Amino acid sequence: MQGIRVLIETQDDLTDIKFNLYDNDVKVMTDIDQPDFNYLTDDLYGGLHKLELTYYKDDNLDIESGRFFILEENFTAPALDFTITWSTI
Repeated sequence: MQGIRVLIETQDDLTDIKFNLYDNDVKVMTDIDQPDFNYLTDDLYGGLHKLELTYYKDDNLDIESGRFFILEENFTAPALDFTITWSTI
């Protein structure tokens, strides 16, 4: 497994605040109650991924904040354009 560490730094009081994590518009983690957490991914975690975070008060699940951008990364090996030549000796 591999993963991404997310650290939220704020001066605001996070009592009763929880977070949701989205990966390419899909909610992948819910009810995160820590400002420092790990998002574990499969070893085959490839392609373009956009991670976003939202928050809400624990006593009002119906009101979720807008999304906050964390990261947009291409987790795929780069496409290389090269020529290989060989010969026998």
